[in-house]
Amino acid sequence: MTARRIVRVLLAEDHESDVQLVKDALANVPDTDYAVHAVARFADAQDAIERSAFDIVLLGLELPDSPVNDTLRRIASLPVAVPVIVLTPHPDDETTTTAVREGAEDYFVRSELNGVWLARAIRNAIERHRIRAAWRMSEERLARIIDSAMDGIITADDGLRIVIFNPAAERMFECSADVAIGQRLDRFIPDPEHAPASFRARRAGGDEFPAEASISQTTVAGRRLFTVILRDVTKRLQTEETLHQSEERLQTALEVGRMGTWTFDFDTKEVWADDKMLKLVGRTRADWPKGPQGAAELVHPEDRAAVWEGLRIDPSDPGPAMRSVEMRIVLPDGSPRWLAVTGRLERDHNGHGRIVGIASDVSARKQSDAAQLRSHKLEALGTLAGGVAHDFNNILLAIMGNAGLAEADLPPDHPVRDNLAEITRATNRAADLVRRILGFSRPQDERQSPISLRPVVEEAVNLLRASLPAMIHITTTYADDLPHVTANATQMHQVVVNLGTNAAHALGVRGGDMQVALDAVTLSAEDAAGLSGLHEGLHVRLTVTDTGSGIDQATLDRIFDPYFTTKPASQGTGLGLAVVHGIIVSHHGAITVRSTFGQGSAFTIYLPAAHGATEQAHLAADGVPRGRGEHVLFIDDEPALVRLGIRVLERLGYRVTGCQDPSAALEMFRSDPKAFDLVLTDLAMPPMTGFDVAQAILALRPSIPVLLTSGYMRTEDRDAAVALGIRDVLPKPTTRELLGRTLRQVLDTKDGPS
Repeated sequence: MTARRIVRVLLAEDHESDVQLVKDALANVPDTDYAVHAVARFADAQDAIERSAFDIVLLGLELPDSPVNDTLRRIASLPVAVPVIVLTPHPDDETTTTAVREGAEDYFVRSELNGVWLARAIRNAIERHRIRAAWRMSEERLARIIDSAMDGIITADDGLRIVIFNPAAERMFECSADVAIGQRLDRFIPDPEHAPASFRARRAGGDEFPAEASISQTTVAGRRLFTVILRDVTKRLQTEETLHQSEERLQTALEVGRMGTWTFDFDTKEVWADDKMLKLVGRTRADWPKGPQGAAELVHPEDRAAVWEGLRIDPSDPGPAMRSVEMRIVLPDGSPRWLAVTGRLERDHNGHGRIVGIASDVSARKQSDAAQLRSHKLEALGTLAGGVAHDFNNILLAIMGNAGLAEADLPPDHPVRDNLAEITRATNRAADLVRRILGFSRPQDERQSPISLRPVVEEAVNLLRASLPAMIHITTTYADDLPHVTANATQMHQVVVNLGTNAAHALGVRGGDMQVALDAVTLSAEDAAGLSGLHEGLHVRLTVTDTGSGIDQATLDRIFDPYFTTKPASQGTGLGLAVVHGIIVSHHGAITVRSTFGQGSAFTIYLPAAHGATEQAHLAADGVPRGRGEHVLFIDDEPALVRLGIRVLERLGYRVTGCQDPSAALEMFRSDPKAFDLVLTDLAMPPMTGFDVAQAILALRPSIPVLLTSGYMRTEDRDAAVALGIRDVLPKPTTRELLGRTLRQVLDTKDGPS
């Protein structure tokens, strides 16, 4: 049996007969029970509605507390939205129209009451009310959604007049809805009917901003509506641009730093690398190893264990573990390259781990570190050599000096003279060897002055002959009357030695010919234009040629690059020719190389001639310049050298007072400063240095010439000597000819008060 429906009815009627009429009419309606609650006053109806829930209100218009017109106006003021059917005593179009307009669902004339009709009217009123309530709720919900939306929502009619303008649109366009509604949509969106998804929208003040929108068309009740949902993407584009710039800076940094990136996935065991990483290891995408075992094969065998230990990261480590290691990888041609590799453990939101890393080429730094280590070794050698040079040079000076005196005492045809000459030559070679060791192992004076290049080249060639294998045959060609060049002799010596060493490597173990040539050439403007940095005019040209293996074009293009070498690591650093190039450029010269692969090479250097420089005067053919009886104070802490100095200087025509105690010599000078014409003192003497002696003597008599002798003079020592007023510095050991010539020049040019 189907349950009967119950409809709760509130009947507001003050006539009992009318109340009973309604109850009777509804009592006979099939399938529905009507629970009628009757009240006689409008106020009572309001109270009842507030206290109880009713499905329908049957409202009489003639209530004691509410005349007809008041009742009609008060229908809409009922406290709860309940459908209302007005009961009127007689048909009245104006009254019924007003009732419906004020909110009544329907009306009924009492005299026409019929249970079936009234039930149908009640049922229809309840349903219409339900539908309208649902519609209103839907509209309210939609309005709340539109008002709370973060995106701007604008609806316009078929005339493009705005009918909806939500709060987000108000903020976006800086315009209130009251102002926007009724205006044309194209005030804010240019050509809205054809606008693309991304465009420039326009604020109320005229400023434009980037926007993205979806525009749809719908038809409601026969009217076409445009709905625009749009978003201001200014901040997003700014963020994207910032991100893009950040990525560009990152890419630039990676490129400048020669860095590549890589990842290792713990789950898939795959190793991924970007293009820069592929370039670092000399591989293509096709031959890049996919797994860790293949990647390990890129590493130099000697480094694999250290790399495995250095980069090992536990995937269960909770923190952002990071590891770094430096290693050698093996390029496809078999050559090594040093990389600094760093890896960091990262996890995604699912907890899956991977290592993200970068790698950079540190080969240049490694080579620089190795060069610095070699430099430290040379510095240590210089310290050791400097420690023994003084004593060793004193011994050589004694040998050389006494051999020279003995040779001078013998007649020209005496057979012993040949032996003494050999002793002198051997001593000179020993002295030159000490000087070269000191010169290459200690910082050098880089000052440039007009010099004759031939003696420097000759000394360098002699050193090469002594150090290179006998199967390398060196020939020299020197033009006569070469002009001076403004240069640093030590650096030019290094240039010749480096070029000679490079030629020797090219000749290899089988040997061959090396030729060193020195001549003068006048360059035209056209010639100079082909030689970077040169100008037309007179130049000294140095050429070093070998008959070695020659150089291919690829190597020629990089031959002066620092650390570039084709030799094994144990045979070269790649710095020799780079140093040569740097020295020549610093001398305002130029260097060229000409080579044919398999036939040898020729390096040619051009140095501008020094203007106004003249050759130093040669010794007179009849002997060493002699003294004129001048009195020399000779000071050295070695007794043998004091005796030798006295004998040599006396034979050159000087009066000599020798002292091995610098303090005693100084007291002797104080007793009679004008008794001496020149002071010749050693530099390294206990307890006073030659500087101390010179300073004290010049304080007593500023005009007296003071000369210094030393086995090795650093740049700072020479600067100190000049600052003190010392006239010249003589090397130890020195020759009788150089000693005589220097003393004569100093004495002939002395000036100042006596």
